[in-house]
Amino acid sequence: MQPSLSTPTRASTKRVNATHSTGPRSERGRQRSSLNAITHGLTARVPTLPAEDPAAYQRHCRQLHDEHQPATPTETQLVQELADTARRLNRIPLLEADLLARHTRIMDSHRALAALGMHSQRLSRQFHKTLDQLRASNPTAAPAKPAISSMPPASSSSTNTQESQMIRANMASFFRKAKSKPTAAA
Repeated sequence: MQPSLSTPTRASTKRVNATHSTGPRSERGRQRSSLNAITHGLTARVPTLPAEDPAAYQRHCRQLHDEHQPATPTETQLVQELADTARRLNRIPLLEADLLARHTRIMDSHRALAALGMHSQRLSRQFHKTLDQLRASNPTAAPAKPAISSMPPASSSSTNTQESQMIRANMASFFRKAKSKPTAAA
């Protein structure tokens, strides 16, 4: 049986070891490690994932700004929130299709599909609430058609292939976690 370290010795050992565990030091390493937790990007701080086309997102934002023509900073914020939410909503069908393509039995992926459905409902409510707020802030504006349809379909460009590959890689852990969780007794 080994003698246990005394509390002061243990504390000093932990301090020494902590100096070796400082995380990435370069800016590139910090940026890479900041993306470690991204699985599907539906709750990420930024609306575009690293493999997505930023130019397509900018076009989407421009289309919404042109459609709603915000006149105040509040309206500008609401239009930006619409753009971000629509971007996330449009990612969900791509994620669902990828999930179903990788699992031959739907029961293998039902938890992940349920999680995507929950995110879809939340984002849809957020989108419509923001759209209602925007319309209420400018009642003289003509009723606009739903802005969510201004995004191109998920399979319309080769960039989406890269996005799909990146999302597939990031979501591997998400699907494994969903599959490994035990089901609750009915």
